[in-house]
Amino acid sequence: MNLEALLQLANVEDIGTRLLTRLVNHFGSPEEVLGASVAALERVDGISARRAAAIHGGTNSQIVEQQLNAIARYGVKIITLWDDDYPSRLRQVDYDPPPILYVRGKAELLQTDALSIVGTRSFSPYGETVVREIVEALAGSGLTIVSGLASGIDGLAHAAALACGLPTLAVFGCGVERIYPPSNAELGRRILESDGAFVSEFPFGTEPTRGNFPRRNRIIAGLSLGTLVVEAGEKSGALITALIAADIGREVMAVPGSVHNLKSRGCHALIRNGAALIENAEQVLTILKSGTTSRTPSTEQAELLEPEMPEDEKRIWNLLTYGDGLHVDSIADSLHFSVAEVLGNLLMMELKGIVRQMPGKYFVRT
Repeated sequence: MNLEALLQLANVEDIGTRLLTRLVNHFGSPEEVLGASVAALERVDGISARRAAAIHGGTNSQIVEQQLNAIARYGVKIITLWDDDYPSRLRQVDYDPPPILYVRGKAELLQTDALSIVGTRSFSPYGETVVREIVEALAGSGLTIVSGLASGIDGLAHAAALACGLPTLAVFGCGVERIYPPSNAELGRRILESDGAFVSEFPFGTEPTRGNFPRRNRIIAGLSLGTLVVEAGEKSGALITALIAADIGREVMAVPGSVHNLKSRGCHALIRNGAALIENAEQVLTILKSGTTSRTPSTEQAELLEPEMPEDEKRIWNLLTYGDGLHVDSIADSLHFSVAEVLGNLLMMELKGIVRQMPGKYFVRT
């Protein structure tokens, strides 16, 4: 795979990851895509005349040169969907597997057996203790701990892994040249110094904007055998990771908490709907080895989240009907969202019980 040509194609305006993959698969290589005529490009599903013209016009070569220089400067390995060493579990994900992965650190960790641990940013002493005890008890298990390096449970999971000698992998919602949030800069440096790794689908210079995190969450879930949620409120982004994990057939586990703790309501909702209740590391290992979760979380309880919808969900809701389903690609194209961003919102809407997924990634109101 010609990296320079692939980066040039990836930097064409309005070409998302799904279209990028479709184009390379259709023409056989990024060089062939860039050399194709406008007419040939328009024959590819999803390529409008405007997009075809943009591809045919090419990308500012200075942008690609800056990307290549940054790759060399930070010692980043590029793994593409067409490479043999692309992580096999992530390749199986039906949520638009990222065609380009930027890996800073030990890239081999992407192929290891992994457990993702996610949760609230504002954890309690109970949540901190649970994360530390479970991760420490997993020492020697051979698992890699995956999370998003966010403040809170994510950072605690990475730190606990480092403390007991487990490898750890941080998935970013921005470029891998920066450590986000800045409050975890020292933790990020320790991860790299301990043969850990950062991974992102976002090129250098990408800011950690709100829409990037649902996309990041699908990578966290996709790299892992299962996802463990420790303290998550009703609107926690950790629930998106858990629901994606369930939807792609991975194990979903949650730690119960006090009924008086608002940070436990998301975990309790997952458990009510089929996630495995976890009290210790032995239960985690048993589930990962034997797949004993009886059912994946259902999303039919409207009371799990407040009925008031954020603006992005309202825009999606207004497109849907109670009858004919609308495909996720059509929603993304209509709203100019990425497919992953649409899926993140739809998963939260499913959790509320206000939409339902039909076969083939079609969605309807309930």
